[in-house]
Amino acid sequence: MILFLAVMQLFSTILSLFIFSTFISIIKPYLSLFYIITFLPIIYFMWLFLFLLISHIEIRIFCFFSKGKPKLVIVDGKNKIPLSFIYSLFTYMKRKYIQSLPGIALLMSSPAAKLVLKAYAPYLNIGEKTNITFLIGDPELTEIGKNVVYGVGAYIAAHAITNKSENGKIKYVFATAKVVIGNNVTIGSHSIIGLGAFIGDYSIIEMGSIVTPYTYIPENEVWGGNPAIFIRKNNRIKHPIIRNENKLKDIIPNIGKDEIHKKIIQIIADTLNLSLDKDQTIDEILYSELDSLSKIAIAERLFEYFQIRLTPEEIWRLSSVEDIVSIIILKQNNQSPL
Repeated sequence: MILFLAVMQLFSTILSLFIFSTFISIIKPYLSLFYIITFLPIIYFMWLFLFLLISHIEIRIFCFFSKGKPKLVIVDGKNKIPLSFIYSLFTYMKRKYIQSLPGIALLMSSPAAKLVLKAYAPYLNIGEKTNITFLIGDPELTEIGKNVVYGVGAYIAAHAITNKSENGKIKYVFATAKVVIGNNVTIGSHSIIGLGAFIGDYSIIEMGSIVTPYTYIPENEVWGGNPAIFIRKNNRIKHPIIRNENKLKDIIPNIGKDEIHKKIIQIIADTLNLSLDKDQTIDEILYSELDSLSKIAIAERLFEYFQIRLTPEEIWRLSSVEDIVSIIILKQNNQSPL
């Protein structure tokens, strides 16, 4: 599979080189060697723009057939590898290849930065007056608001991959979750933002901080450290933003505990692609299947259905159906499950 992806990476390079060499051969009789050498940097950047454009078309086509990046994939060597997982690996290899090309750093500090990002992403969610000077791990899964300051060396990853050994065989678990960054946010240099993180308007992430997966940072706060924690309010805002304090009990569908229990079992089965026809109970299946990335994927589905955002500590505690139901009930009553 790696060889196949490497060959696909060469396609856009070879095609752009062929088109550009054909163009040079046409105009070569009209140009002397002196002019060709003199304008060599310009010629290179002309090829680079052509390569990025072809790469974007290639990514759009691949994304269309693969249906984009999956929320959760478990690769165990038994089942067929999903095309969406192959597409994800292809985009990450494409990003590394683009990053190695001369002149990319210069383009990322220019208005052409979005073209560079689109060379390995089908679309972007970046607001006005936001300058992205470094590559993003998953541009299509990262929503960035207006007037965001993105520090040197900062990195946003809306995905994670891990492995676990079971009966002497290795399983690979791949998960994605959308990252949301509000308006007027400052992300310090060399910070890392994990998958599923939410950063509210006017908040600041201090340099070198690591925002762990599914961290919720409200508006107008300063966070920092490893892992990033609350430090203080952002006092630069004279008029703090008034948040819509809707209670979770008004957001969660008005259903009882039994109905929540049934819905949770269905959410878990759909998320982890589990079969409920086995003799095992759902908790016995969870005991063997539930790892950290699977818990993150379940937390993402809980947010989609119940509009509940869990903290990393709460996600870590998701070990059974009863744990999940208890957390939802406590959140519904505005209580902390910790």
